[in-house]
Amino acid sequence: MKIDKKAASILDMAQAGRAPTKEECVFLLQFPETSLEAALLRAVSDSITRRRFNNEGVVLAQIGIEIARCPGGCKFCSFGEGHTAFEPSIMNNEDILRSADNFTASGDLYALFLMTMHTFDFERLVHIVRIVRERIPRETEIVVNIGDFDRAQAQDLKATGVNGAYHVCRLREGIDTALDPEKRKATMRIIKDSRIGLLLLLRTDWTGAQPAGTGRPDLHRARIRMCPARRNEACVFSVGPLVTTWPNFRAPTRASDGRGSSGIPGLPRDEMHRGP
Repeated sequence: MKIDKKAASILDMAQAGRAPTKEECVFLLQFPETSLEAALLRAVSDSITRRRFNNEGVVLAQIGIEIARCPGGCKFCSFGEGHTAFEPSIMNNEDILRSADNFTASGDLYALFLMTMHTFDFERLVHIVRIVRERIPRETEIVVNIGDFDRAQAQDLKATGVNGAYHVCRLREGIDTALDPEKRKATMRIIKDSRIGLLLLLRTDWTGAQPAGTGRPDLHRARIRMCPARRNEACVFSVGPLVTTWPNFRAPTRASDGRGSSGIPGLPRDEMHRGP
């Protein structure tokens, strides 16, 4: 098996401390996600992240409380309408609480994410947040990973016990997705104004090799995030520049080497508190 020499050279220099140029990043994104080059890219990204941040991280977990054919239609997501193989299903309250118990049993979980599709039953979500908040340790944050929502809903979520929201406007939003980039950004402003912790990161989800010369000119500032979409798991992923208004962020804990871990390569306190 042979690795492309130019790709290997770019990654060798990255390991040595020289950041790839924009043109080099575009070149690396031409390789299929199942190629040796893409696997090496992910491995180098993970290695650099762990070395830079002293192998520290926060432990996060997520419960997908429902599955449906999501109208967001994201080409990189296994739940997208038009290509998903999943049948619609909804977790009952007992199963959700059982999963929450399992995730928090060790006492190491920093935040529990509750995930829906882009469209969701808001009243049911509020109820789930309430019963989960009553069940899990006080120090464990609750984060929602949901579709766009309005200002009144943000206040309801905060009052019910939500500490943060994960929301992004991805590169190629509206191209590789059926979502409106302006609506995504409007929700992010609502989250910030409502003083809920906002977690966002520059993401480079893609559906395959990118034609040469395509993509955003600032793409080189992002690391690659490649995480399988599963219903109910904690997973390891590398992230790009992370910006948050998260209040009372606790210092990260030591992460494992990533083989079977539920932690992520972490960010020190000053990185976590850079404002948007």
